[in-house]
Amino acid sequence: MAYGAQADKKGVAIIEMTFLAPSELPQESTQSKILVDGKELPDFAENRQDYQVTYSGQRPKVSVEETDQVASTVVDSGDDSLPVLVRLVSESGKQVKEYRIQLTKEKPVSEKTVAAVQEELPKLEFVENDLAYKTVEKKDSTLYLGETRVEQEGKVGKERIFSAINPDGSKEEKLREVVEAPTDRIVLVGTKPGTSLPEDEVKNLVLNRPELVVEEETIDFKVQERKSDKLYLGETRVVQEGQKGIRLHLIEVENGKRQLKETYDKVAVQDRIVEVGTKPGTSLPEDEVKNLVLNLPELISEEEIIDFKVQEQKNDKLPAGQTRILQEGRQGIRVHLIEVENGKRTEKDSYDKVIAQDRIIEVGTAGETTKPVPQEITKPQVSEKADTKEIASSKANQAQKEQLPNTGSAASQVAVAAGLALLGLGAGLVATKGKKED
Repeated sequence: MAYGAQADKKGVAIIEMTFLAPSELPQESTQSKILVDGKELPDFAENRQDYQVTYSGQRPKVSVEETDQVASTVVDSGDDSLPVLVRLVSESGKQVKEYRIQLTKEKPVSEKTVAAVQEELPKLEFVENDLAYKTVEKKDSTLYLGETRVEQEGKVGKERIFSAINPDGSKEEKLREVVEAPTDRIVLVGTKPGTSLPEDEVKNLVLNRPELVVEEETIDFKVQERKSDKLYLGETRVVQEGQKGIRLHLIEVENGKRQLKETYDKVAVQDRIVEVGTKPGTSLPEDEVKNLVLNLPELISEEEIIDFKVQEQKNDKLPAGQTRILQEGRQGIRVHLIEVENGKRTEKDSYDKVIAQDRIIEVGTAGETTKPVPQEITKPQVSEKADTKEIASSKANQAQKEQLPNTGSAASQVAVAAGLALLGLGAGLVATKGKKED
């Protein structure tokens, strides 16, 4: 477009404008010339990607002579172990061509020539990743407080990462470039006092802002069957177990409206692969194929609850009729290991998982004058260990001693003296009556 202006003495201006419209549509060709130190790349073909160039002296420079509005990118790390990457994009953006040029410096030849060993060089690869956009809020005095308006929608960008893959499989990042910068999401936020709603609706004003919701979806795995002539007909073998995948959905919710923004797999699905036999015949004898039943012994464990016992110990320091708990009882658990084979049960071992604990109670005997009734001594539980028997017998002897009455108390002595006095008085009366009869 071109324009010019002329003015006469009366102040009238004449403006001339010229508009040139494009005569052709965007080109889809990537035809260009790749130059090495200003010279065309030897044996260049559009469908050939890898080239080898040997040089001596200073490292040559790779460039592109563009035609038909072709966009070019040349990535040169300066290291002979990595190829130079050349990327050509057509004007329409639909056609993309990539070429790799390996520059190798010529080695001087000595008098004694040694057989050259071809060294495996690292490979150059690149990946493109998405760049997330940001949300920017701008204050707007033309909007009321609480009002928002999207001025510009966000757009995800792209970046390209070039990495060298060494012969041992390790990766090393060489270059990172931004192919397309992300576009920020611009939201206008109102700062004007008041509200655009009538006064009756101010109380019910609800501010709804967009919300990003993450939802997970479980993806079931598939079952793949592969035929194998090494397995007999009817036989199967699992080569790879299946694994369910997890897919994430990023959903934007605004005023009740849901909009899917992005989806990606958090965990990739892994199919279950099963080999199916195709070999004729069977690996079992013919007579035993139909009735073959394999029974293996099974070891099971069963638990038995052991109730605790109650022991009573007399205490002459407690008033008669009163009791006191010295130790609370606790049930025990005994485990039996039983082997089951063809319906037959055989006990292999048993042990106490929790040992039972007796409940011990003290019974008061202070102030009692009657003859105590001997208590039956409870025999302790018999165990397989000898030390348990000795401890139980000692506790029983101790309980028997504590249950014996206190015969030397003051109350018992007074009762004996009173009985002797009455006996003497009766004998005297009998003797006096006999003398009177004589």
